[in-house]
Amino acid sequence: MSKILLISNDVVGPTMAGPGIRYSEMAKALQKDHQVMLAAPEPSESLEDIQTVVYAHGQYKTLIPYLEKASVVIAQSLHPTLLKVVRKKDIRFIADFYDPIVLENLEAQRNTYIEEQNVQNRFFLGIMNAQLATADHFLCASERQRDYWLGALTALGRLTPDIYREDPSLSNLISMVPFGYKNEVPKVKNDSALSAFVPHFNPKKDHVIIWGGGVWNWFDPLTLISAMHNIAKKRNDIKLLFLGTKHPNPHTPEMKMITQAHKLAEELKLKDNLVFFNEGWVPYDELANYLAPASIGASLHFDHAETRLSFRTRILSYIWAGLPILTTKGDSMSDLVEKAGLGISVDYKDVTAVEKAIVKLIDDQDFRREVKRNMAQIWPAFTWDRLLRPLSNRIKADTFVDQKLNNLDFNKVINYYYLAGARKIWQTKGLSGIIAKLTK
Repeated sequence: MSKILLISNDVVGPTMAGPGIRYSEMAKALQKDHQVMLAAPEPSESLEDIQTVVYAHGQYKTLIPYLEKASVVIAQSLHPTLLKVVRKKDIRFIADFYDPIVLENLEAQRNTYIEEQNVQNRFFLGIMNAQLATADHFLCASERQRDYWLGALTALGRLTPDIYREDPSLSNLISMVPFGYKNEVPKVKNDSALSAFVPHFNPKKDHVIIWGGGVWNWFDPLTLISAMHNIAKKRNDIKLLFLGTKHPNPHTPEMKMITQAHKLAEELKLKDNLVFFNEGWVPYDELANYLAPASIGASLHFDHAETRLSFRTRILSYIWAGLPILTTKGDSMSDLVEKAGLGISVDYKDVTAVEKAIVKLIDDQDFRREVKRNMAQIWPAFTWDRLLRPLSNRIKADTFVDQKLNNLDFNKVINYYYLAGARKIWQTKGLSGIIAKLTK
């Protein structure tokens, strides 16, 4: 039985976003075969039946005693302080690369000054390369991501003849563990939950479109709101609810897109009429109360590099709840929606197509029944237990790549990270920030 330390970079507890959900569910699944501890940043809360340690934001050194007792550590990224411990103690490190953070940051920072964009980009490149240089195994969420990360590993010199001769498929180096959902079907515990955000909601005649996650800059709520404006000219039984707009992690800044969404809804006189915003975040265990009675699950995005390599975790929530999906083309999840018949995918920024898709998904009962049948068939494929079984077996068998970068190349990667981090602090906090960091 392996001792596994899971380190979440986001909060866990009753209210949590995608990364927190992923790590809490991974802990639950892996502890059936292993001894598991979950570490998460404040203000996380201990989870029932999972040994949990909460660390102060940015205080990675406090995790060293727990890391030194582990035989395997799983994290999206480890600070160089922890990477050095992993390397010295020969602890198996599994880098969870289901979220291509460099591309995500390029989009998140696109509207800032170019100097700031460059500093942020170098910093996230430093984080990424440090993990690529150190990990024994990598997780990704899709075939597209697998190709992307194999390219990055090749450029960094991690794909050697020895590794290829040992395993030409490279499955010992990188494997797919996409996002999933609970192993049990959703159960509604509060029939009136939607009424809290959609006043006078009548389940017999009203139809609610759920936007089931954050409103980040790479998403396109504006096209959806514009389509709602067109629909409102003809009928008032279709409502749109943005289920969460304030991230549960207080260190996650609010993004520009949510402000734009509010503004557009107000300008079109839809806000608090047919378009509603929950200014908080729905607890994880209460999701079914909102998804099950809804009519459509929506996720629209723009045409950029982040889209192609993304894995929209909210789509999994819709599948879990049997909720017909409206999405934009271009990512791996829209491919799944089209291939498996789980809803409708439309072109980028196509207001008319979104309007028509909404009407079809609501009014065409034969089509809705077909979509729900398709969802029932695919449902077992994405339960956390099923997704984590191959990884659990790999940890048992200890089938990992043993080839890492030499000390010289490793130190170059770590030094690049520290230099990029220093530039970031200098730009945001100046000399006082550098001094505070050195004397911390």
